[in-house]
Amino acid sequence: MLTAATVVLPLTPATAGPIVLKCWTSDGTQLPDWTLDIENRELKFGQVGYGINALNDTYVTAFNSRLDVGGEVIVLNRATGEYRRAGVAMLCTNDSCSSTVLRQWANSGRCQRQQF
Repeated sequence: MLTAATVVLPLTPATAGPIVLKCWTSDGTQLPDWTLDIENRELKFGQVGYGINALNDTYVTAFNSRLDVGGEVIVLNRATGEYRRAGVAMLCTNDSCSSTVLRQWANSGRCQRQQF
């Protein structure tokens, strides 16, 4: 489980490329790597891309609207690494996706920069 740590993610592309973040949910489950690309205004969660809609000294706000119905938002605190993630979407109820249902979800956790 991750302990509190200062993340401090830059506002400008001065870091010469995307930043890889290691993230955990509040219950300690490790998530796929997140990649924060300030220059291209994109946050990737695994292979899913989110457009960065807002960026300031404290927060990065990214939204995924590429779903047929609904969307998802991630808000990341640049100083603490804490995040909140929520969405509403039409999701499959079985493997063949012959049936769908509108669902909502939310979770939170913490991220830190990958150390090399």
